[in-house]
Amino acid sequence: MKGKILDFSVTQGGGLILSSDGTRYLFNADQWHGQSLPKVGQDVDFNIDDAHKAIDIYPDVYAVPAQSQTAVKLDEIGTKVGDSFNKFATDINNSLVKINSKQTPATFVDYAVQAVTKNFANFNGRARRKEYWGAMLIYIIVAVILSMLMNITFWISEYLSYFFVLVASIFYLATIVPILALTVRRLHDIDKSGWWYLISLVPLIGGIWLLILLCTEGTRGENRFGADPKAVGQ
Repeated sequence: MKGKILDFSVTQGGGLILSSDGTRYLFNADQWHGQSLPKVGQDVDFNIDDAHKAIDIYPDVYAVPAQSQTAVKLDEIGTKVGDSFNKFATDINNSLVKINSKQTPATFVDYAVQAVTKNFANFNGRARRKEYWGAMLIYIIVAVILSMLMNITFWISEYLSYFFVLVASIFYLATIVPILALTVRRLHDIDKSGWWYLISLVPLIGGIWLLILLCTEGTRGENRFGADPKAVGQ
């Protein structure tokens, strides 16, 4: 039978074991067969005598210590995170190949990558609704994933949580300029100056008004800010 040491006292000459089924058994010190004294929380193998006491108690050499279990969990999380980052990096690389070869962006990831690379601080030209909301969707997904990782790792490892806080902070800071530039180009698409972004500062209605503008279909054909992105296949 397997269990854990709940208590042990040399002066009292015994202790208490909690079995895997939740039952508690007293034991005498002479029934312990480990090389060192039993420790509270130690995994053990034991038998039960007719008096309902634990006997023939040995350390469970196959049990994984709590610290090792945590390490295993951290390793699994690290592997999953690494796989996710590798996939994300592959998607970015494929998107960059499309952009550099002047292929039409086919996915929202392409728009998001283009926003933080080719158009990182590009406040000129126009951005259609699909480009704007596609890039924003990817941004929101990444932000939500980072937020979840910060919350999950907080209960597993303080240092791992700090790592994701750092990653999230870098992400948020690095995307301020691209998002602002993308928003300005989206306003250009409806023939509005980028200064209309400041309307979001108006209490209550400002944010709603800006959202409506960002959802409005762009002007057809060329306007004062450039060619129609739909017409040029963007």
